[in-house]
Amino acid sequence: MEALKAAWSVKAGLHQQHELPEYFRQWAYTSSDFEKDRATPDDQPTIFQKLDEEAHTYARSITDPRRLNYVKLEFIWI
Repeated sequence: MEALKAAWSVKAGLHQQHELPEYFRQWAYTSSDFEKDRATPDDQPTIFQKLDEEAHTYARSITDPRRLNYVKLEFIWI
């Protein structure tokens, strides 16, 4: 059975009551990903690290006060 282990979400907009849906993105890390990461050699990036980097890179890429007033990245480990 596939279970969610972690998730990232990025929201952005002009203010928190006016989020712009075109900037919303989510990433999911599953129990299958977790098992694969346990077998990943220490010198190679894990699925978790790749997803974390993707979420942070995306949030940084849209952080521009000329377009948006806020960018919010959330992470949860379940």
